Amino acid sequence: MPQLTFDDWAGGLDVRPAAALSKTNILRVLTNAYVSTGKSIKKRPCLEFVATLEAGTVGLKAFGGKLNTFYGHGAAITHANTLFVPKRVPHITTGAAPTKIHYADQYNALLYVAAEYGDGTFRHHYLDDPGAWVALTNYALNDIRRPTTPNGFRYQVTTDAGSAGAGEPAWPTTIGGTVVDGGLTWTCITFAITDTNCPHTKQVAKQAQKLYAAGTDGTTVRFNSTANGARDWTLASDAGFLPVGRYAQGSNSVTCLAPFRKSSLAVLFADNAQVWSVDPNPTLNDLTDQVSTVGTLYSRGAGAVQLDTFFPAQNGFRSLALTVLSDNLQDTDVGSPIDDLYTASFAASDDPLALYYPKLGQFWEINGSTVWSYSFSRTAKLSAWSKFTFPITIDDATVLNQELYVRSGNDVYKVNKAIFKDGTSSIPLVDIQMFHQDAKVPGVLKQSFSIDTMGKGSPTISFKFFDENGVERETQGLMYRAITEAGASNPMELLFTRAAPHVQHQLDEEFELSFLSILYEKLGPL
Repeated sequence: MPQLTFDDWAGGLDVRPAAALSKTNILRVLTNAYVSTGKSIKKRPCLEFVATLEAGTVGLKAFGGKLNTFYGHGAAITHANTLFVPKRVPHITTGAAPTKIHYADQYNALLYVAAEYGDGTFRHHYLDDPGAWVALTNYALNDIRRPTTPNGFRYQVTTDAGSAGAGEPAWPTTIGGTVVDGGLTWTCITFAITDTNCPHTKQVAKQAQKLYAAGTDGTTVRFNSTANGARDWTLASDAGFLPVGRYAQGSNSVTCLAPFRKSSLAVLFADNAQVWSVDPNPTLNDLTDQVSTVGTLYSRGAGAVQLDTFFPAQNGFRSLALTVLSDNLQDTDVGSPIDDLYTASFAASDDPLALYYPKLGQFWEINGSTVWSYSFSRTAKLSAWSKFTFPITIDDATVLNQELYVRSGNDVYKVNKAIFKDGTSSIPLVDIQMFHQDAKVPGVLKQSFSIDTMGKGSPTISFKFFDENGVERETQGLMYRAITEAGASNPMELLFTRAAPHVQHQLDEEFELSFLSILYEKLGPL
């Protein structure tokens, strides 16, 4: 008896072909599931609740083996859960509270942070440690220290008439506030970068031992001094800028910066892109590639993926490596299978966040409660998009020790493939729709008798078909066992010329679909 067999979905979600085309290795719908390196379909990892954080912080960044959060002026914040460490990043002049962390990464083993504030401004901070205050010590004018118990501020000697006192002073926590300590006067200063050449913009990237940030007018990309570190953006012949606006081929305002390969920097505009070869020695910086037809609107949207960089362009996700090779929006680029879905789901006002989830080998583009996930493996010949939907809005995300953590408001979750519901109660609906199959004999009526499945969990399976008027209809869904034992096929009667399996699963259990087979007989032409 002939059979229709599905056991390889390596193409993942692909909405380019018409539904009636008999494609077996791609899917019309793939929601809350992904294609594994074994070419089977697995339920997406779910959200394991970790903690509700104390109010007043924003952001979530891995550093120093901890999950770091950020806050501004006011009383010190302490997290009861010791996995989390709050860092103070107060606005240097206005006192506005931080509302979003656009960039946070280590530079010379210390955190460099680009924060956005409630007044719409941005500030860069370098959370270095000047050393703790020590009693009865001679300090020179302009020396900087911190309290023995860090409070998020630094203190600079502004009057030197002796040594520090025997007891630690009551440190002020207002920028510019002073305290007398023996023969010294200490003035409260911030960890913010004060070099006037630091642009304090949200587009920041690290490459070739330097930090790069979009210039305030958008037509340059400034970089810091390698010799003097993150606080110096001025040192001649070491700090400086890339004249990216000189070569722009459309918009000349930088929207996004991202590392590209081992020693290049991707400079993206709304409608064009440049690739610069960068070096600790600025005289070796050079524009190596540029593309006049593709760019991005999103400052956090580009992410490094092995030796490539993926980013959300105007018409879909694109690979920078392929883009610079082709110099245009190729319909064979990485995101082309879901271009139509992308353009329907992204708005110019969105602020998506890109990251690489190493535990599953996936690129994630997080946009609110939706994640576009790309699973790939060269050895397994896998390149598959899928769509994840979550019951929360994800504000920030980070990877610590290979584990992915996400923040929604003050709640933090760990993404965990070993659990099967989000939080305590929300079970995701896995939705898998295949293309209509005619068994390579179009126009011939077929009668199905049974269906075999192999996998894990108990899915509900129905079939979509076209009636005599060309309207797509669907049979009633029936729940099937995870594995069909030999000689015990599940009955499934249907007359069809074309039929599309529709698999759904919404139970608190592991789910995997490895094999699906429909046994049928040909009845003859219509």
